[in-house]
Amino acid sequence: IQNNNIAEIQITPYNFRLQFGLTPHSWQLATGLLQSVIHFTTQKNNSIRVPGVFLQKSPGQGLKLAVYISIQVGPPALTIYFSSPELELDRMYCFEITANNNHYELFMDGDKVAESDSKNQRTHFEKVKIYAGDPWYTAADATIS
Repeated sequence: IQNNNIAEIQITPYNFRLQFGLTPHSWQLATGLLQSVIHFTTQKNNSIRVPGVFLQKSPGQGLKLAVYISIQVGPPALTIYFSSPELELDRMYCFEITANNNHYELFMDGDKVAESDSKNQRTHFEKVKIYAGDPWYTAADATIS
């Protein structure tokens, strides 16, 4: 469901852990490179992602989970990005995204599949809206649990 605002957080912590199950069912052609799964944001646009979680399919590549984490609004704006290995349709995956000080990790089914470091401390973000299917991208055809 697109534009599905499910909650709001008053202020984000520096460190967090986000765990969820995801079963991708299909990729909707001609909708761009990203389809929205979960998006935490403070903005009325899609530029702040604390985090933003998407299904992604680039030309010549398979379906992946893409994670964007805004570190600072800016200027200059700083964002961490990483993605999962390729995903199979109609298979459930367990994902965990962690932020611990300036270290960020993505786990898939208990295995670390990506990590990134930033020399900049994450900003606290206030009045963060949580979307399961945001207003700016086509909602992923997937089940979140």
